[in-house]
Amino acid sequence: MIIAAGNDKLFKSLCEVLEIPNIATDEMYKTNSLRSQNIDKLKLIIEDKLKHKNTDEWIKVMENLKIPCGPIFNIKQAVENPQIKERNMIVKSFHKNIGEFKSAGNPIKMSTYKDEKTRGDIPDLDEHRDKILKEFS
Repeated sequence: MIIAAGNDKLFKSLCEVLEIPNIATDEMYKTNSLRSQNIDKLKLIIEDKLKHKNTDEWIKVMENLKIPCGPIFNIKQAVENPQIKERNMIVKSFHKNIGEFKSAGNPIKMSTYKDEKTRGDIPDLDEHRDKILKEFS
């Protein structure tokens, strides 16, 4: 999972959740700058505490305390995530030799741009070269 306790207040909350409140006042971890300098040791301490619950349990606890966090998905989990479908991040395309396949959708979303769930036929290399060059001349 990823945890974004990037300021002293969030770090203190994180330490309380992980039941290591003394770390928040430790001279090695007192400020964000010091935590960055001592990240390797701090990472080991936090990882040891995180082993006691699964990701979903930690996320539920941390979200209740407004500690920014989230799961890190493998490719299958990411592609199957409902948010990916909702944002149209996987679209269908067609190529005359390959047939239908899925590809990445446009990550930039604008309200005035119609974001179709399917793309047109995939052109061959240079298939539209003359047309495109004519548009720029």
